[in-house]
Amino acid sequence: MKIIFLDVDGVLNAHLSSDAPPHTDEEKIALLADIIHSTDAKLVIHSGWRFWLDEQMRPTTEEMRLLLESLERYHITVYDKTPDFADEEIMRTKYFSLVKAKEILAWLNEHDNVENYVVLEDLELYDDAIKAHQVQTQSQIGLTREKAAEAAALLCHD
Repeated sequence: MKIIFLDVDGVLNAHLSSDAPPHTDEEKIALLADIIHSTDAKLVIHSGWRFWLDEQMRPTTEEMRLLLESLERYHITVYDKTPDFADEEIMRTKYFSLVKAKEILAWLNEHDNVENYVVLEDLELYDDAIKAHQVQTQSQIGLTREKAAEAAALLCHD
């Protein structure tokens, strides 16, 4: 099984001003769909947006409902989400990038049938094992055709 660990903000959208409601960019979702359909990968959310999914992967906010509807238009479903390792200090400082790699690695340890994976993320994740699988987007731009091609190539590499 191939997995795409997806961050949303800075990947499926460009970082917005703090007063703008979260949203996603349809063009970037189309690029994600290209990766998924060309590699037969499954989607695991590792973004803070995962907190807007309940245990049955149903949306708990309007933003997540809209994202899931956009994904469905491209025949994409969310396979799973990573666990939450953020402690009080991480929550207070908002340095989620310090635990994201641990969350991804924990998810991988629970799923021994993963043959390859890619991490779509705009932040530095501070882990060499993850870095070898990360396609880092620019937060002000998000996913591009070039980054999508890089992700697909990583997923198809043995």
